[in-house]
Amino acid sequence: MPVTRISEELLLDIAEQCDRKTIANLMQANKATYALISSHQRSISIAKLHNFPTLHQTHILTSNNEKRVPVPDKQSLAAIKELELRELRMTSLLDRGGFLLTNDTETLGLSSASLEKFKDGLRRAMYLADRLADTIAEPEITHTRDVLSDRLASLQLDHNAGPISDEDLAALRDAEYQAHVELTKALRGKQRGIIHDLTDLDLALLLTLCEAAVTGWQRYMARNASVDVRFYSKMEAFGELVLREGASFTIWAFVRGTGSLLAHINRAIGSVAEEMWWRGVGFIQDGDEGLCSAVLEELRERFLELRSTDESDLEDDDEAEQLDADELMLVKQWAHELVAEAIGCDAWKGYCAGGVSLSP
Repeated sequence: MPVTRISEELLLDIAEQCDRKTIANLMQANKATYALISSHQRSISIAKLHNFPTLHQTHILTSNNEKRVPVPDKQSLAAIKELELRELRMTSLLDRGGFLLTNDTETLGLSSASLEKFKDGLRRAMYLADRLADTIAEPEITHTRDVLSDRLASLQLDHNAGPISDEDLAALRDAEYQAHVELTKALRGKQRGIIHDLTDLDLALLLTLCEAAVTGWQRYMARNASVDVRFYSKMEAFGELVLREGASFTIWAFVRGTGSLLAHINRAIGSVAEEMWWRGVGFIQDGDEGLCSAVLEELRERFLELRSTDESDLEDDDEAEQLDADELMLVKQWAHELVAEAIGCDAWKGYCAGGVSLSP
């Protein structure tokens, strides 16, 4: 039987369209194919990036385990592998499980068409959450972290010569805390910049994703509500963690994770819950209210700007004071209306609205 040779151009076209597993099989076919794909890795990766939402992050984190290291080059097959892994996890969470939603359209009050649009919106929000988490891999942030790490290492070396006094130990602990504050400040600044540039609908979808995560966690962990004194703090912490560490990592680790991955995410939930509790009682005053608060604050500013230019603008101080008292509720209501319009379902009022029932 005659052997048909495939041109290099056709092979590259195939590589640009198929998944990474198929690319790996192609590269194992023969040395020439391996060399061809290896030499065109960057152009193949750039072409495949068009299959994912354009979110403009420069670098990404791995999420196959809890170590989460930066992928050095976004335009590489390693980056494509990570993005494909995230896509598979999102599809699994949205199509095969009731943590974020249920396929029973009656309980969500959505038509089949609206449900598909709603899933698309949640998927978009999950990509946005992953983008926020990936910010820590950006060169500017990694440089800040390296500088702070070197500073701490120098201080620790100074104290390794002999016994350390209580005063020096306290100074070292204070330096570690200040380094953490500086790094967090730099990171949150970048993340707030991303949030500020999002559309109204993207912000509303992020809020909806956080509500979905919080509602799902509460339902899954309901058995602990009466015995865990920080149950509700952990519930809110899970929503915050979705934005800090990414949706495809955090939600997947909690719902599908096992062993060290599940243990990592549960420790992270407890740590963020404790942080939020101490901040709530005024013990921590570093100005970092978290990413959920940043999303809500951005939505609030957009809402107030919209109200100020509306024809039915507030006419007196009493009415303005009433808006201040109820503005959080009104902001969330406005966000839910944006989502309702996008999915074509006026009845959608958010996960936390009365009468909405989700499958266990």
